[in-house]
Amino acid sequence: KMTPEGWYAERVRKVEDLKNYDKSDIWAARKLVEDMEKEIYTGVLYENKERENFLEVQKSRDGIQTELVEEVAQREIGDLI
Repeated sequence: KMTPEGWYAERVRKVEDLKNYDKSDIWAARKLVEDMEKEIYTGVLYENKERENFLEVQKSRDGIQTELVEEVAQREIGDLI
């Protein structure tokens, strides 16, 4: 199913633009994503400071000091196609 770009443009919102939004409230986050036909929020919707960081518990990342975003690079895939 193809959705026109305008449909998204009318609905996409940034969570950081919400006044008094508490990203530590999981129920507030759930309410934001309940009906994406009306509004689609982007950004950090929920953050639990008491849990370990996902990347920090990944054994395959032990000893790696870079952030994942620093490891992203453009690749030429023409030869693969």
